[in-house]
Amino acid sequence: MQLKQSDETLNRNLNQEQGNQDDVRDEFGEYEKSQNDGFMDQFEEQTYVSSMPEPEKKGFKEKASIACIVLIFGSLTLWCLLSGVKGLFLANTHSMDEAFTNLTKGDIYEGEISYISPEFCELKHTINLIPAGTEHFYLMFSPDGEHVVPIRASKKWDKQFAGDSVQMVSLKEKGIVREMDYKVRGELSSIVTAFAEEGIKVEPSLYVDLIADRMSVLQIIAGILIIVCVVYFVFIADKEVITSVKGSFSSPAAFIMSVLVFVVLGMVIYLLNMVGF
Repeated sequence: MQLKQSDETLNRNLNQEQGNQDDVRDEFGEYEKSQNDGFMDQFEEQTYVSSMPEPEKKGFKEKASIACIVLIFGSLTLWCLLSGVKGLFLANTHSMDEAFTNLTKGDIYEGEISYISPEFCELKHTINLIPAGTEHFYLMFSPDGEHVVPIRASKKWDKQFAGDSVQMVSLKEKGIVREMDYKVRGELSSIVTAFAEEGIKVEPSLYVDLIADRMSVLQIIAGILIIVCVVYFVFIADKEVITSVKGSFSSPAAFIMSVLVFVVLGMVIYLLNMVGF
């Protein structure tokens, strides 16, 4: 009787212990499930954030600066190329004799010059005391001596004069008509007044540029070089080349292009002084 009771007690304890283990297992399973659900929820709730920096948006000032640079370089390029091509190939051409009676700005006059006078004006251009071109102006006379037209020529023309008087020559020349600088008009005004008293008519505001072909060639070269510089620095050069002096010496190409920029800048300044925009 006692043995039977002991067996029942043992079975009861085993069943109770097993029940406790099941309860613990169930609690652990629920805990593990809740942990897993929480762990997965982190991935579901959190959005992926890229570690790559987003490109900075250009501000209004930066866009305006770029637009101004494009406008300036674009205008200079068009001016150089169009003006140069027109001076060499597209301008209307007249006889040099017509210059004394019908002088038209932008047209070309070509023919023989018979009478010229020594230089009446030398105009020097400077930027902060740095020379930026020198112009030499002379006078050419019609064969009948009743009309006078100013001309611009190279300094070499001085070799043709033995004194200060009008010289008889036989020169085949070609030039384009340009508007005179106000400083040259000031120098010419006294001549206009003096010749008017003698019945000689002097052109007061226009002149024939006998070095126009050279200026036109320089304009075309400058326009092409501007395009080369813009293409290099916008599409080819590294940022360091543009933003630092040290970058200009990073490679032979960068150094050459940096020097070329100053050469082109000097050419443009010279042309603006000698030809005008």
